Amino acid sequence: MAVDAATKKAYNDLIADQKKAISDIDKDISFNRKLITQNPKLKPFLHIGISAGFLKQINLYIDMNDQSEQMINIKNNSFLDNARKLVYKIYSEMEHVVTMKIDEKLDFNKELLLKIKPFNPKMRLNLYRHIEVAIKRLIKSYGENTKWKWSFPEMWAKLAML
Repeated sequence: MAVDAATKKAYNDLIADQKKAISDIDKDISFNRKLITQNPKLKPFLHIGISAGFLKQINLYIDMNDQSEQMINIKNNSFLDNARKLVYKIYSEMEHVVTMKIDEKLDFNKELLLKIKPFNPKMRLNLYRHIEVAIKRLIKSYGENTKWKWSFPEMWAKLAML
């Protein structure tokens, strides 16, 4: 079914603001990356901040896909693929904060966790839950028949390690 020009224009206007928000978040992320080299004491917190920026972008990409499906009946896989890539970027950023290894002693991460002591357990749980919700939304948006369905268990495993 063809989409009329007015609907397409309304959709493009709607996602223009979201694309601008994504580029603004990119600027914040690059600013935080510069700060990492300048202040080593804040390094773990800046990596957490970068991960939070990626999380915001994931939600924006999924929202843009949802609006595409609602308004013009087209699933936008490029938005979903960008969101999926950002999930993996979160994990790579968080590897700078805590070691994401399995089969280690209980206190192997102790020194790294002491560096982020102000980032209390409640905040950690909140970050975990936001990532969990983003992964659930991503899986739901992709649907059952996707070539990425075998990467979802890996996302869950990395989240559990985190």
